[in-house]
Amino acid sequence: MLTNRIAGKNYFVVLIILLAITVIMVSAAFLITALVPDSLGRSPYDYSVGRAYDFEPWVFEINSLSCSYPAGGSVVFLNETEQKRSILLIGNEAAVCENLDKSLKISSGGLFMLIEDSVFEQARGSNIFREITDSRRLSEIEAIAGQQVGVPVLWKDTVPLTFHPGEGLAYYYFISEEGKPVMPPAVGDSIRPVVSSFIVYFLFVLIMLLSMSILTLDHHYSGYWVDCCKYKPGRFAAMLSFPTAALAIFFKIAPLQIGFSSYYSTAGYAAIIIVLLLLAQKGLIPRLDFGFNRSRLRHGYLLALFASLVIVFTIRGMPSGINLSGPQALAGLPLAFFLVALPREMIWRGFVQTMIGRQWGWTAGIAAVVLLAMASRLTFVAFAEPWMLFYPYTYLESIILAPGMAAVLGYLYLRSENILACAVLHSLVIFLPGVLIY
Repeated sequence: MLTNRIAGKNYFVVLIILLAITVIMVSAAFLITALVPDSLGRSPYDYSVGRAYDFEPWVFEINSLSCSYPAGGSVVFLNETEQKRSILLIGNEAAVCENLDKSLKISSGGLFMLIEDSVFEQARGSNIFREITDSRRLSEIEAIAGQQVGVPVLWKDTVPLTFHPGEGLAYYYFISEEGKPVMPPAVGDSIRPVVSSFIVYFLFVLIMLLSMSILTLDHHYSGYWVDCCKYKPGRFAAMLSFPTAALAIFFKIAPLQIGFSSYYSTAGYAAIIIVLLLLAQKGLIPRLDFGFNRSRLRHGYLLALFASLVIVFTIRGMPSGINLSGPQALAGLPLAFFLVALPREMIWRGFVQTMIGRQWGWTAGIAAVVLLAMASRLTFVAFAEPWMLFYPYTYLESIILAPGMAAVLGYLYLRSENILACAVLHSLVIFLPGVLIY
């Protein structure tokens, strides 16, 4: 790397260069988030039923959305912020809602929308709302509300977050007579929030990599690592990385498709690891260690802790506390480490990145796992939630967030030569969002 060549001559010079680049990127990210406050997203919304009202006959049109409720209906406020509301509209007989742009019409008149207060009040006009107090009706409304996906949650298996797609009527979808969402949703026309989120998170990934370089500026590869790199594993072992990655993706998707917990993926990962070990015993995969380098097992943990805290605090903000009460919270970290993070890291960093890196260079190794992470995320969405392919922020997760995390983990592996450090970072990023209090 260029920085290593410069550092070989003068560590202070490369430190100043890296710090200057980092400061410029941080300043640019702060400027974008100041201009577009929702660029970083926020925690997923709680869609518990707040207030519910009956409304009079009502006809309104907002942008491409046209709704007619000749017999009235019910309006339910699920989530409210300072500027926007998440609202559920349930029409009575003869209600019709229509997307004029896509010629999509729903006769039941059910609608979920995220809308600015001022726009909603303008559409409401003088319509009188009467609060619903009947317990039976409220139970029916809660049953419908419980089926809604609301604003999509991204990066569910890492740091779950959601975005406000735009201004005015930012997001909506129709609801069937059975109360189920009719997808895909309609998203506001403004492209500015989406672009700003892409730029901010791209800068964030670069800032993370630069920060890790600064903290490990005096890094030197171990003798064991250098010795391994002298001997290429061969084309068979290197090319085996790609079907191995495909199997890892399959075992990630399959349990969720049949309604099982993601922890069941561990059995598939274990099977992959056992097969690779058998191939190594037959001499087909030389020097297979899955990243367990005895001389480096004490390295990288502080860097992993630093990276996990920066990732979580940047996305979610500074917490007010931490909740570790109860057996689930206490068991969460070891379960995330042993059942999710460690087997994944052994496959993705310990085998895929290592084999490709030893065969074609470490830049190629990281680039491969980054591209495979992108393909993995898009494949997962296509099978599990295909309607999400029509939601623009899905590509933020698929092109920036998931590949960016793969790049950070891959770079940590190069700097620490310790797969356990990567597993610590991976498991902390999964565990911390569930126990931090905001």
